[in-house]
Amino acid sequence: MKLNRLIPMFALAIGMATRAHAQAPAQELVIVKGSSISIPVPEGVQRITISKPSAIDATVAADGQSVVVMGKEADASELLIERRKGASVLYNVQVKADLETIINDLKGVLAKVEGLTIRGHANRVLLEGTLLTPDDQAKVEKWAAIYGGVVVNETKFDFNAQAEAIQDELKEAGLSGVKVKHRNGTLILEGTVMSELEKRRAEERTKLYIPKVLNQIEVREANIESDLTFVQVNGDRSSSYGNNVLKSLGVSGQTGVSGGGKGIPSITYGASASAAARINALTGNGSAKQILKQDLTAKSGHEATFMQGGNTSFQVTGQSGGDLKTVEYGLMLRIKPTLMGREEVETEVYIQVSAPNPKGGGAISLTKFETRTLVKTRLGESIVLSGLIQSIESQFSEKTPGLGSIPLLQLFFSEKGRRKDNSEMVVVITPKLISTATDSSQPFSEERRELLKQRP
Repeated sequence: MKLNRLIPMFALAIGMATRAHAQAPAQELVIVKGSSISIPVPEGVQRITISKPSAIDATVAADGQSVVVMGKEADASELLIERRKGASVLYNVQVKADLETIINDLKGVLAKVEGLTIRGHANRVLLEGTLLTPDDQAKVEKWAAIYGGVVVNETKFDFNAQAEAIQDELKEAGLSGVKVKHRNGTLILEGTVMSELEKRRAEERTKLYIPKVLNQIEVREANIESDLTFVQVNGDRSSSYGNNVLKSLGVSGQTGVSGGGKGIPSITYGASASAAARINALTGNGSAKQILKQDLTAKSGHEATFMQGGNTSFQVTGQSGGDLKTVEYGLMLRIKPTLMGREEVETEVYIQVSAPNPKGGGAISLTKFETRTLVKTRLGESIVLSGLIQSIESQFSEKTPGLGSIPLLQLFFSEKGRRKDNSEMVVVITPKLISTATDSSQPFSEERRELLKQRP
């Protein structure tokens, strides 16, 4: 029979089979030229049809319950098997020239499967190794079935090995407090982390390997101690003085601090691991003076407040009997440190300076200056703020005597509110982790380490 007449007959055979029985979706099949494969048909074979006899040959076994397919030439052909019972089955058969071609094909489609090795042995391709995810396992099984006549799948899926690999990856990602276990096809996350963010990160990374994850991680909120130091530094009256102070401390100054009012000189800030040491050096040679040192402790994501000032009373307008209302004023600093992973902390700093401003008739108003910024540093690095006194001087008039009554500002302003000299105040904030999970890899401040050593 001529080939150009066979193809229409093959199409007619498919049409007849479809009318007789519903046809299942086409299946892929790969064989090597010169080799053969047996396709089981337990329902019994009624008829077979080949679209390209030059590529493959197919014969029904003597028992009528299987079809033997042989590769003749490197090409492709469709094979339709009509079963005595049930739907017909259509195969897309590809004939490869040699084993090496199949090995290269499999290495291409399975390149992203970790733990898999592909090699030739005798007349077969061996798939070996320990797979790490169910998705990879399903992918390997799919292609092993497609190349069923040639490929031998000897891979295995080891949940325990997978758990160990994921735990190593989480450790490299800074989540060393997390332990990964396997139970009945589910990965269980245990251990401790410092924040809800880390707990979510651990789960999301694990779900990249397997969707069934039970997250039993305990969040132990971190306590962050912010060492707060106020320093008086001698200098000039230039408009860039804030930046000049930072340069003298080896800190690269940045702007972007919000607040202070239009036209007010901008407060500058920077981060440095050596700022404290440089300030000590300036203090030693008389160029700087430490005014106050305070430690503020807060849970990660919570605020700690420093306040220094006083209060004043004034008569409330419209109240009988001369009722008085008391208001607080002074320098307030709020710090909100938020741990970002194991080594970084994001610190929100808010500074407010307020002073009473007497008005006629016993009335009083509060003049305020406020500024805020958000800085990300590594634990132990210092945030350095400069230009505060210059900004306050620009905001407050010389008739604001309350400035001189705020202890921290007495060195800079007289009782009448006038600037005393050209010195500037530098605020140094150094966040440190002082307590969290029991994992020994957690960083602690030196003070905290000494306390832990002294415990019975």
